[in-house]
Amino acid sequence: MQQFDSLAFAVGAASQKTRSECDPIHAAFVAMDQTEQKELRRCWLIAHVAGQLSVVKKLDVAKATAAAEKVIEAGKGAGAKVESIRMIDRASSDFRYHVIRPTATAAKGQQKKARTTAAEKAAWAAFVEAVGAQRAKLVAKTLMS
Repeated sequence: MQQFDSLAFAVGAASQKTRSECDPIHAAFVAMDQTEQKELRRCWLIAHVAGQLSVVKKLDVAKATAAAEKVIEAGKGAGAKVESIRMIDRASSDFRYHVIRPTATAAKGQQKKARTTAAEKAAWAAFVEAVGAQRAKLVAKTLMS
């Protein structure tokens, strides 16, 4: 367990350091227009995926960057390799955390439930009345599974 704790500590420390190093990039991102933000994100994705490929495939920077450009161009659509999708997702997640830095909000489910509880009850009551209690229970059971 000590090894796990040490590794988690190192990952957390490295993550915080890289986030701090991204302060100027975040400030620039906030000031950019949407087109510039999109281009910055594309550049980040290519460089991030290249970094991952340099470790996984043991490629030098030039070869890793060329391979990363192909991965990003191919995207996550039909025919994409699972490995490539995971690399793109990781790069996107890190871009969001390090550069975009969205503000914390309540979970969507909590916000929705707090605002729509009465509306949901009224809609459910109308649904039960329209289709019958037995059928409504069957539909609810199917939706919940």
